[in-house]
Amino acid sequence: MMKKGAKAAEDNAPETKDGLQVLKLIRPGMTNDFDFIGLKDGQTVASTQLKVALKGVEDTTFVLSVNGKEISESRIGQRSKKEDVHIQVWLYIGLELNPARMYLRQRCLTRSAMSVVHAKITLMAPGAMASVLVEPSTRTPVADGKTPLRVRVRLVDAHGIPVTSRTPITLESTAGKWDVEDLNPKEPGTQTFIEGGEAECKLIPPMEPIDAKIVVSSGNAKQRSPKWPSCRASAADGQLAVVDQT
Repeated sequence: MMKKGAKAAEDNAPETKDGLQVLKLIRPGMTNDFDFIGLKDGQTVASTQLKVALKGVEDTTFVLSVNGKEISESRIGQRSKKEDVHIQVWLYIGLELNPARMYLRQRCLTRSAMSVVHAKITLMAPGAMASVLVEPSTRTPVADGKTPLRVRVRLVDAHGIPVTSRTPITLESTAGKWDVEDLNPKEPGTQTFIEGGEAECKLIPPMEPIDAKIVVSSGNAKQRSPKWPSCRASAADGQLAVVDQT
């Protein structure tokens, strides 16, 4: 008996056509409703380079536009269809998007062009990373040597759009120890990666209250810990004070 995971892997395996491997674009149960595949309105994509797949009724013509500019059919890298369910899929490849908000619009035309169906979505395409944003998730960190201080780290471009691609960052602190695997112990600080635009990093505090400086950097972008409210307390309260020392 084939396991469920093995069947899914088989469904996603590349097809071979004319000796070349091509993506299996038409999945079991997929309808021929005219739409984008794998993209949602308001989604932030990982890169300004994009593949776009469109699906609809077979033997119709698709027209894709980005910000009002029609994309040439030379960008269509693959066309697939399944006649028994009257569905076709076109895959556009190598689309170059400008960093910022992008408007994708597709039209579906019948052979006679007497019927036209439209679908449109808005995507956010990040540019180069410009800023590292550091925010506290733990408002009152406790200096007990075990309760982690949770630090939210976000990467954004110059427009404030999340940079979702896998990006290396360096975590530093003058007190406590990061509860994060250090991917390069030979380098100063704790080296790790962020994927998806943000991550929550845990800092194990020292046993005694102390002022600490936290710095998160990536490339030329660096952010020190901001002035966090309610984080300063006396030693009698047994709390770790995290302060801005810019």
